Amino acid sequence: MDKKSIETKFNKLATKWKEETCFVSNAREIITNKNYEKIIKMGIDVVPIILQKLKTGTDHWFFALMEITGENPVSEEFCGNLDKMAKEWIEWGIEKGYIEK
Repeated sequence: MDKKSIETKFNKLATKWKEETCFVSNAREIITNKNYEKIIKMGIDVVPIILQKLKTGTDHWFFALMEITGENPVSEEFCGNLDKMAKEWIEWGIEKGYIEK
């Protein structure tokens, strides 16, 4: 699948996910939504897209990133602080070459 097709599919799934979970407060329900799970199954190709999303605002992308990459660069002290968690993931993505500074 080419980059444009991946982005199109990701955006379609992400939109459905947000629509179906916009009034859900339970994190488990948010990350077990079928569209979120389909995004995870898209694999490493969506990591740059998710990291770009984190640059513009935090959301429940951390679990997806951990599932896809098998990594978690977030310091224990920052768990629960979405802004700092996003910053650490973005720095990780820059170091790994997924996104540019």
